[in-house]
Amino acid sequence: VNMCISCSVLSDSVAGSALCSCLQGYTGTDGRNCSACVAGKFKASPGSAQCSNCSAGMYSTRVASHSNKNCIFCAAGTYSGGGTQRCVLCGAGTVSAVGSTLCSRDIVRITAAAE
Repeated sequence: VNMCISCSVLSDSVAGSALCSCLQGYTGTDGRNCSACVAGKFKASPGSAQCSNCSAGMYSTRVASHSNKNCIFCAAGTYSGGGTQRCVLCGAGTVSAVGSTLCSRDIVRITAAAE
C-alpha cells in the first residue's frame, strides 16, 4: 500500500517523490522546518541549499525572495557589502557612486569607477 505524506507548508515534492524540498525563497534541511530567506538574500531554486546574498553594492528589503532581480543597487552616497536589507550612508567628507561597495574621499576615483 502506497501512502502519500504531506509536505510541510513551505515545501513541496515532485509527483512520485518521497522527498519534500523547500520552495524557492525558503531554506531548510530536506524540506523540513523551511524558513524564509531574510531580507538581503534570495534563493532561486527549490531544495535545501542556503539562501544567496545580494551582491555587494546592492540590497533588498524583500523576505522570501526567489530572485536576484529583487536586489537593488545602492544609491549614490551609500554603500553595501552585500547580503543586507539596506545600504549604509557614507560618512562625512566621503562619497560613493551608485552600486558602491565602499565610500571614498577621492571623487575622481569614484566617478571613474561609475563610468
